[in-house]
Amino acid sequence: MKAAPFRLLGVSLGGLVAQHIAAPGGGLVDWVGFIDTVACYPDELRRMWRDRSAAVLEAGPGHYVEATLNTWFTDAFRGSLRGTIAADHVRTSLTAMKPSAYRTACQVLEQAHETRRLSSIGVPTLVVYGEQDAVAFHDAVHTFE
Repeated sequence: MKAAPFRLLGVSLGGLVAQHIAAPGGGLVDWVGFIDTVACYPDELRRMWRDRSAAVLEAGPGHYVEATLNTWFTDAFRGSLRGTIAADHVRTSLTAMKPSAYRTACQVLEQAHETRRLSSIGVPTLVVYGEQDAVAFHDAVHTFE
């Protein structure tokens, strides 16, 4: 029995996973969305992920809370009630994460290279990034065209 096609939306690392799932075609997905993701990180960010991967076993994922919050949320949003709740959730999640799991995520982000597979995505695709997001996410939009 064949499963019905589904819609797939991925954010950041989840966007890379969504690219990987949608790329083979074959009717698995009928729509895909990528939010704040890239097909391949630029060298500077690949180095950042490699450095985090190397250091996280000693420092722990909690060491990267502020950097993550600064990447994901503006100061204005963080100052709001919704922003405080969101930041607390991220803080709690990162602090509770096993260092080995965070290290694996960093390694995946560093090594990701889905660019060649993008042309095989044959379904409607939505790409979203925020006005204040990192340049890499703005630049990535052109990769998905």
